[in-house]
Amino acid sequence: MRYTAPYRAEAVLALLVNDIPVTEIPLNTVQCHGVMDNGQLDDGVRSFTECTVCAEIAPGDRITLVNRIGVIGIDLIDLELAPPPAEQPKNTLSVTDFGTDAAGNTDAADALEACFSAAAAQGKHVFLPAGTYLQSRRIKVPAGLHISGAGAFYTHVEFITPGRTFSDTCGYALDHDNVITGIHFNDRTSHARDAAGILFHPFGSDQRIEDCHFSNVGCVFGWDRESCHTVMRRCRVIGTYFDGTHWGDGRYADNELSHNFFRGLGDDAIAQVNRTDMGLCESNYAHHNTIIASYWGRGISDVGGNTLTLRANYVDSTYLAGLIVTTEQLGPSPSRPINGLVAEDNLFLRCGHRMFDDQPSCASGTGWSSRSASNHAAGHFSLMTNTMSDIVLRRNIIADGATYPVWFDETGYSYDSFHAEDTVIRGYPELPTGARGLL
Repeated sequence: MRYTAPYRAEAVLALLVNDIPVTEIPLNTVQCHGVMDNGQLDDGVRSFTECTVCAEIAPGDRITLVNRIGVIGIDLIDLELAPPPAEQPKNTLSVTDFGTDAAGNTDAADALEACFSAAAAQGKHVFLPAGTYLQSRRIKVPAGLHISGAGAFYTHVEFITPGRTFSDTCGYALDHDNVITGIHFNDRTSHARDAAGILFHPFGSDQRIEDCHFSNVGCVFGWDRESCHTVMRRCRVIGTYFDGTHWGDGRYADNELSHNFFRGLGDDAIAQVNRTDMGLCESNYAHHNTIIASYWGRGISDVGGNTLTLRANYVDSTYLAGLIVTTEQLGPSPSRPINGLVAEDNLFLRCGHRMFDDQPSCASGTGWSSRSASNHAAGHFSLMTNTMSDIVLRRNIIADGATYPVWFDETGYSYDSFHAEDTVIRGYPELPTGARGLL
């Protein structure tokens, strides 16, 4: 359920099945609001969050939500069939054998770490049975260790470290050849971009993250110097405070994102970002992902690096561009040139927006405000610090946006290496004569 409620107010719903109360649902009324760095609310940025409830529902049952406490606005409800919880695999240690509290009442970080170390020493892996596990600090995952849960509807890890900064204290430091599967990871205490952490820091390669759910973390993984041959698939990412996934800023190569679902994100869902003072990003592949209802940021971004391939992704209702291709200053160094980007068979629907009142809609004939920066079109190209070459858009559909379907910022760099074929543009009003962004 995706909902909103007054900031820090108490809010409780009751779930009834055939008029019989099944459970009460206390709602987090901090995380459905945007909070700026100065602590002030910014509801123009983030206004919703989500919760998941499991219940026994038979065919034909009548489901009712009753407002017990507070004022609650419900944006949408998804109903789906949850698979049964998985049993403990062979050759695994259960975290409950190390004194973990599976009821979510006390911090389980020490017990989780002890189980990880014991499993690695014995050549075994780790299982988290159904339950809720609180974790107050970052834990290093030994090389080769697999961590599995009973399923993302049943095994929950809740991070409880308040006051963190961009990337320090929550989640896990992965080594190499790690596998994470069947767990829902949620940050219970994050509430702003500067107080949310990166869940997985991959300090090695050959990781697999599969069939997990993530909510209210800063970012699922990224922002390290190198990670190669890592796959994330069939995962659900809800309500991050910045990027959903971030290949970069250093060498990320031969990685894959496939069949993931992103909703309500605070920045780019899929980002390749590559600084000139770090190793080269290349040959990353994102396909068959769904990105929807981002309250800030872009759907997909290429900010430097080589041979990014984007295929058959569905991008719908991003606040900023559906696809941004840009070179820009990244801290102490500029981003690398962009070479060999291929985007084909993607759908970009309702992407981009008008940021200021002095910007026109597509049908207007006046110029754009310089304050619009490089984010307003569905597909936006903006070379500010470096070049691009061999860029191909093929068989994409761009539809129903608020501004322009494709836009090229006039920055002094050439866009001559851009090639588009069989691209369908529909649902845009007639553009003004001579509009420089017209594909």
